Amino acid sequence: MERTDSAAIAESEIRSQFEAQPWAYDEYRLSHIFIAAQTMGSKTRPKTPRSESQALTLARMLKRKLDAGADFANLARTTSDDAATAPLGGALSSIFGLYLADEFVVAVRTLAVGEVSKPTRGPHGYHLIKLEEKHAATLETARVLVELHMRGEALPRSPAD
Repeated sequence: MERTDSAAIAESEIRSQFEAQPWAYDEYRLSHIFIAAQTMGSKTRPKTPRSESQALTLARMLKRKLDAGADFANLARTTSDDAATAPLGGALSSIFGLYLADEFVVAVRTLAVGEVSKPTRGPHGYHLIKLEEKHAATLETARVLVELHMRGEALPRSPAD
């Protein structure tokens, strides 16, 4: 059934969508340290290319430092290859679980607040992800987001999609 912006979505459909993946509507505040596996141009900071092995070795070493009590924000400022977030101590914008990249879903969902993930491979290198805050969704708090998501899923796709 194709929906338009004005079509009503039944409460039972909203509830079913939420119950199928309640974590998708949780809100996460994350920080990360990014270790590039190769030079990526102006968006990253490494001055020389780093092999896959070198990137993973560095990410593991940083994780050991964090586990031993190193300050995450300071380490992000001095070692992260993400030029946009490094000056912010690795802070990322808040995100709903629904919008997490597939490769990060498991890592983020298993973290406790304040905990840092093991090195997690992304498309361009390794991430150490710290869960700063998590706000668990309820059907009441997520209703609008669930409905918007359902409307977006119902839109016709162009042949280029």
